[in-house]
Amino acid sequence: AIDAVGNVYVADGGNHRIVQWLVNAQQGRIIAGTGVAGISNTQLNYPVQLKFDIHHNLYVVDQNNNRIQRFDLQYNGC
Repeated sequence: AIDAVGNVYVADGGNHRIVQWLVNAQQGRIIAGTGVAGISNTQLNYPVQLKFDIHHNLYVVDQNNNRIQRFDLQYNGC
């Protein structure tokens, strides 16, 4: 997914995380997930799809947890 300012967000399913790549960045940073599969609100288990809404919330299809997680990126400072 790409946000309103051109940052790129990648669902790294095998590593159970979401990685943000800022415009012109040399490397990404983890903004969601811990790198270990889990069921808590801070963990993901094979994220597969991302979508932004008009309020800059990032929705993540957390496939193996059978849920959709919402992350408020403005609130989280991302």
